[in-house]
Amino acid sequence: TDDHTKKLNNVEQEGQYYGINIAIVSFSNHLLGEAVSQKVLTNNFDNGRYYDLKMAYQNHLKKIEDLDDNLYNEEYFWDIASLQDRISGRKGTSSAGGTGLTVLINSLQKEADNDTCYVISGEKIISFKKDFIERDSNGWLGFNRQNDFFNHKPDISILNSSSLWIPGTAFNLNFVMRKEK
Repeated sequence: TDDHTKKLNNVEQEGQYYGINIAIVSFSNHLLGEAVSQKVLTNNFDNGRYYDLKMAYQNHLKKIEDLDDNLYNEEYFWDIASLQDRISGRKGTSSAGGTGLTVLINSLQKEADNDTCYVISGEKIISFKKDFIERDSNGWLGFNRQNDFFNHKPDISILNSSSLWIPGTAFNLNFVMRKEK
């Protein structure tokens, strides 16, 4: 974007700022977490990341059934699962994904003065808050304060829904950066 000034409490801050806006849209008959869900639930994994993912799913399924708020559900779980390191919905039991877009988002968030980043698929929205997309020692993203994908549901503040249904998946990434010399 063009250069802008920044006001904090009605006081203009020193420096110039600009925005970086990125939209990645894939129109499809398939939603974000569908392929990972199908892969994990229809294959028997004895070890590795997909086995771990299936164990996480079983833990989360218990939490989903115990929840009264009905906001967090299996669709959110599979969407978050598809954003995990070395997880992919590609066919073949040994196929694994890369480090994913979350690494790029997190590195840009650390440099940004502010950001608004999210993914929408169907009507489900997951916000990428920088405090919640740090990897643990095994490369899993907790999407929660505990940074524990296996034992804790995602922080409720990152889960939203839209009245607009998106056929496929769209990433919206907005960063405010301070201009440097």
